[in-house]
Amino acid sequence: MRFLCFHGMGTNGKIFEIQTSRLRNTLGNEHEYVFLDGSIPAVAAPGIEELGVPDNEFLRFTSDNDLQSTQTLYSDLLALIESEAPFDGIMGFSEGAGVALSLLAMHAQLLETQKPSPFNFKCGIFFCGAPAFDAVSLGAGILRKLDPASGDRPVTLPTAHIWSRDDELHPGFGEASRAICAGPNVEEYVHDLGHTVPGARSGAGVVEASRAVRRTIERAREASI
Repeated sequence: MRFLCFHGMGTNGKIFEIQTSRLRNTLGNEHEYVFLDGSIPAVAAPGIEELGVPDNEFLRFTSDNDLQSTQTLYSDLLALIESEAPFDGIMGFSEGAGVALSLLAMHAQLLETQKPSPFNFKCGIFFCGAPAFDAVSLGAGILRKLDPASGDRPVTLPTAHIWSRDDELHPGFGEASRAICAGPNVEEYVHDLGHTVPGARSGAGVVEASRAVRRTIERAREASI
């Protein structure tokens, strides 16, 4: 499968590539990953400075609660996905997971209403996911977060949610993205590693995370047959 990948706030695509390296190695070499960079300068995420990345390479995807930057982001993403398609899956960490889930939710909504979708997504992988925006409403100039409790239909495409109850950096992330997805196609791994992608600090975490991702990929493949 071919995945479009979104990094967390205060990092970049290369850092997310490093953060997911053990997990991706565990999944094998049959998948392709395209790592994007945000376009907005950001303060370095905690601990990232140790990697020796230049200050001007710490990035994010949107400005907080800013309609114009969010509209520009999604317009740019639609153009990129159209030119680089197809992508079978979408993957993200923290802020990037919220952006990724926004696109997956838009795809699911268009499919449910039998409208053409610009995407080919079959599944989503989310690490400590931030709340997702309603990408459909952006076209009408409305910036709002998806909330099934307010009537938004849940995403039922195969998804994996890997997050921590001990997330002191962004409490509630992970639960936020998990709440948008429902049904038998949801895989979930809750760890105690904090706001991170299970990797160098936990071999057991990588095993459990990769198990959730594998199940999600298999469900996506089965649904495509």
